[in-house]
Amino acid sequence: MRNYEVTILISSTNNKVDEIINFYKNIIINNNGIIHKIENYGIRLLSYNINKFKKAYYVVINITVSIKIIKKVENDLKLNSNIIRSLITKIK
Repeated sequence: MRNYEVTILISSTNNKVDEIINFYKNIIINNNGIIHKIENYGIRLLSYNINKFKKAYYVVINITVSIKIIKKVENDLKLNSNIIRSLITKIK
């Protein structure tokens, strides 16, 4: 199991931010992952437009999971139309 930081930008027009966070939280917990911290920074102004959005919800999740589960989370992030941008980084 490895430590990761998952940064998610959710479209500012979406009202279901908590549901999106709970969806990924459930994936991690149901697959024996550990969530260390979830930080929801709220709506922030983007440095540049992404898909015509000037603002987005910033969410940062620190987790410990296996490689198989992080691949599943990564694939779900790519397929979710509410996610503007995501970044998964491995932490030592």
